[in-house]
Amino acid sequence: MKRVTLSLVCGVLVGFVASSQAAIIGLWDAAAPGADPANTWVDHSSSGYNLGSEAGDVGTGPVHNAAGGYYDMELGNGFVGNGDASETIFDFETDVFGAGAGTPFSMHVYKHRTGFLGGGTTGENMVGKTTDNQGGQFNGWLWGGNGDNAQRFDFSMQVGNNSERLYHRVQDDAGHASGINDVDVLLTVTHDGTGTHAGTQQYVNGVAAAQPWQLDTLGLNDEGSTVQNDSHLRIGWQPWGGNTANSGTDSNLYFVEIHDTVLSAEDVAARWNGGSPVRVPEPASLALLALGGGLLWWRRRS
Repeated sequence: MKRVTLSLVCGVLVGFVASSQAAIIGLWDAAAPGADPANTWVDHSSSGYNLGSEAGDVGTGPVHNAAGGYYDMELGNGFVGNGDASETIFDFETDVFGAGAGTPFSMHVYKHRTGFLGGGTTGENMVGKTTDNQGGQFNGWLWGGNGDNAQRFDFSMQVGNNSERLYHRVQDDAGHASGINDVDVLLTVTHDGTGTHAGTQQYVNGVAAAQPWQLDTLGLNDEGSTVQNDSHLRIGWQPWGGNTANSGTDSNLYFVEIHDTVLSAEDVAARWNGGSPVRVPEPASLALLALGGGLLWWRRRS
């Protein structure tokens, strides 16, 4: 029985890493950050889009906690693409640019929020790709918490105009009445490329969240208007806004995962996995398990 169990474990782990790559275009897991976690967060997808530590307003980058399998993120630091791969992977154009030009995608963020200022003093940015020098009038997309309410999360797409844009807000009063603080939470957003509210969905712990407010006016911009920009993907700190010292996320960040398709509600629930999302195994552990499985197979054959 032990032999069979170990072989099955090996199969599950290898299957997660190999089979999921086809739809995943970005996978950064602090359980397996790479050889130099203080400076580089390795992308486990086939994109090879590695991230560099960004000191931001804190002066030091996020601190890796190997035992906990997370990065200790501050409001004033984060990660940014280091140029190992093209930033265009995450442009995520919409149909506002032209019919059929929209790019579908889905994102997961698994984290444990360790602080929340409230009172509108921070937007808690999680993941984004925006122009850096236009402030709130950016081109691009941005996903994060809301500074006014600890249960809210906002996703927006803009073409350089923050009044005619897609703005999708959820508020999880039912699931987290006291706020999403000091708990492990899996946040998910999916978008079908249309640039519309109807084409967007957010989930909290695998469950579609209530939507108390929206702005669905991205389509009012001229055809040909684009969300594309030359900036690299950022996780956490964004170098613009009224208070850059508070423009990241105060969290223990476990993983960020980006897909090139719209995940179904069933897919999202499966990723939450009842509160135990599957993590990327450390390369050494995966190799040992695979070796052990191979040896057991050889012994049974002989």
